[in-house]
Amino acid sequence: MTTAELRIDAAGPADVQDIAAIYNSTLPPAPAGIAIPGMPRRMGLEEAQGWLRLHELSHRPLWVARSAGQAIAWLSHLGYFDRPGCEATAELAVYVARGWQGCGIGRQLVERAVAHALDGGYERLLAQIWSDNHASLALFSKAGFLPWGRLPGAVRIGARRCDMVILGMELRRDGAA
Repeated sequence: MTTAELRIDAAGPADVQDIAAIYNSTLPPAPAGIAIPGMPRRMGLEEAQGWLRLHELSHRPLWVARSAGQAIAWLSHLGYFDRPGCEATAELAVYVARGWQGCGIGRQLVERAVAHALDGGYERLLAQIWSDNHASLALFSKAGFLPWGRLPGAVRIGARRCDMVILGMELRRDGAA
């Protein structure tokens, strides 16, 4: 995959099915038909539509990456803490469809988010990543994000717990991160 083959656009209503499908493809497998307390919920179309609407209302980008017209990944700029004084911080969330992970798509999305962050009014970016998600931890670390904190046992996946790792980046107008 080359950069020329990857197209990144703002998500629109036609993308909600792809957003849900990509998100769901990244979830750990659960036994069919068995509800396990603490397992991450699959995203339905209504939830994906609400996700898109939330981004539109808050004027925060939600981008979809495509290869040959097929949606293969997305990146969300979430409000870190939607209270007064926190609007200059955004949380990035990246989801890459299973068959496309490890191809550099997440890196391109994060690089683009960092490059456009100041224009979007952000001074700080952060990512909250499950401690056992080594690929995402490496992705954000390589992009220049630094450890900012850890929430021990904050994530429950069935009977298992793991930490939530917080990585962050402070941005400056001179182009340095």
